Amino acid sequence: MAPPELLKRVGGRWMVQILALAGAPATTLASVAQLRAILATEAADLRSFGADTDLSAIPDDLLLAAAAAGATTSMALLDIFDGACFIRAPCLCCYAAHSDRRAREATAALRMFRQYFNANSYVRSRAYARVVAAMSRDLRPEEVAEVKGHIALLDATPDAIREINGEAGLCVVVPPCQPGVLWVYSTPEGRRLLRHLARAGQKKGAR
Repeated sequence: MAPPELLKRVGGRWMVQILALAGAPATTLASVAQLRAILATEAADLRSFGADTDLSAIPDDLLLAAAAAGATTSMALLDIFDGACFIRAPCLCCYAAHSDRRAREATAALRMFRQYFNANSYVRSRAYARVVAAMSRDLRPEEVAEVKGHIALLDATPDAIREINGEAGLCVVVPPCQPGVLWVYSTPEGRRLLRHLARAGQKKGAR
């Protein structure tokens, strides 16, 4: 079987194929029951990584999402994306290479990364517990500031998003890969905004 494409020509640009890079979690990773058993061990104490909820209260889809996110949370991979090869974007799947030459350089680096990253080893490591813990809580103020700083530097960020992100606590993004979608990062202010939008939608008869 031919190896998956890590970059693909889309609309005249070499775009990252994030699913090919992350692998196939459905066929290679542990079941939800196995993931819970791994996280229940003393070596993977969620609370030591900042989780503020019990393992039993963490939903299955979060455990699976954290398992699938292993490659994209690796600092080795993020260093490649933050290098000179890519035009930055709100999400990794929207990253594009600057040129054909940069696409070749990025492909070589990404192939090297895939040789060393193992999804099954990841879910059985403390790195997996750390990601589950991070996904089960609100962003910390320093994390919110980091996301806002990244979004503010992107030329494609709309003025309306910049204005919203100027509010304390709120952090939102419009992903290019999902037209009409607004990402609201998990913060107390973000959850209040979503509740407000939900109530407004109910009053207008939205489903």
